[in-house]
Amino acid sequence: MTAGSILRGIAILLALQWVSVLFLQALHIAFPPALLGMILLAVLLLTGVIREESVEDACTILIEKMGMLFLPAGISMLLYLDIIKAESIAISVSYTHLRAHETRGNL
Repeated sequence: MTAGSILRGIAILLALQWVSVLFLQALHIAFPPALLGMILLAVLLLTGVIREESVEDACTILIEKMGMLFLPAGISMLLYLDIIKAESIAISVSYTHLRAHETRGNL
């Protein structure tokens, strides 16, 4: 694992994210750019356009630090815990309604 391989991998991941954002903005599609970026990465890896070694070191570091990346979201939930508790019934009903429609294929 060298600094060059990590920087190259991060540059590839950021480029895919950037392409995803531009593509979705240009077509006015409501879709998460990060998810499209992951799909593009998978396709490019499977077709051999991008070699696994090109992004392996950057991905290893990101996976190792994944817990730290979720920490801000967890802290935010703690900060808004009183609101979440107050709206828990509405959240539960909305979630149940969404899941019911999802399983019937009505979305």
